[in-house]
Amino acid sequence: MLVRIKYAKPNAGRFLSHLDLLHAWERAIRRTGAPLAFSQGYNPHPKLSFGSALSVGTTSDGEYMDVELTKDIDAQAFRQSLAETLPPALTLLELAVIPKKSAALMSVINRAAYRVTVRLVHAVQQAELDAVMMQFLALEEVKVLRFKKNSRDKREVDIRSGIFTLTGQVQPEGERIMLEMLLQTGSEGNVRPDEVVMGLMQAGLPVVEDIERIHRLGLYVEQEGQLHSPLALGLKE
Repeated sequence: MLVRIKYAKPNAGRFLSHLDLLHAWERAIRRTGAPLAFSQGYNPHPKLSFGSALSVGTTSDGEYMDVELTKDIDAQAFRQSLAETLPPALTLLELAVIPKKSAALMSVINRAAYRVTVRLVHAVQQAELDAVMMQFLALEEVKVLRFKKNSRDKREVDIRSGIFTLTGQVQPEGERIMLEMLLQTGSEGNVRPDEVVMGLMQAGLPVVEDIERIHRLGLYVEQEGQLHSPLALGLKE
């Protein structure tokens, strides 16, 4: 039996690492008494698979994971029991049984929506922010530096093709802005919200003093210009 779960990571779980997340889910599922499946071999591990990993310090309204069980159980009873055993750092939102041959989450999720709160060194007007974003979105290339895999060296990467939408709103005091963006994620490449903020600085945004909060609004599957929930997509397969 394969179960797909949608969950939130509220502020209480903000500093959970991915390993902490894995352990928290494993403990919660074990407490329900559900027959969690494990891999074979010398060091068996629970068959839990996640969507695009969430950075430490980032909260979310829409994360996904697949849980494999060794036999069929009542899904609604499992959902109720799981909701009761989860720690405050995680919130169960939806749960559904999906076909056993469903595509892995990491192979289908390709879009991530974020809300980012940024503090600037000095106040700006909405017209100034709009002008910077217009200039930014008109660029053909937005290059940022990333560390090479397993190395301290950096390489230049163009992230422009992975930025699909970007809007911004100046907050009342003028020294904070709230950005919303839809970015590429998944097996074909990832664009991080902090990289978009760095790109905006290159386009003329006043120097950023701090990125106060990054909140993931959700993960999606883009197909033919439409965004789909990974949970709904799993049910259709």
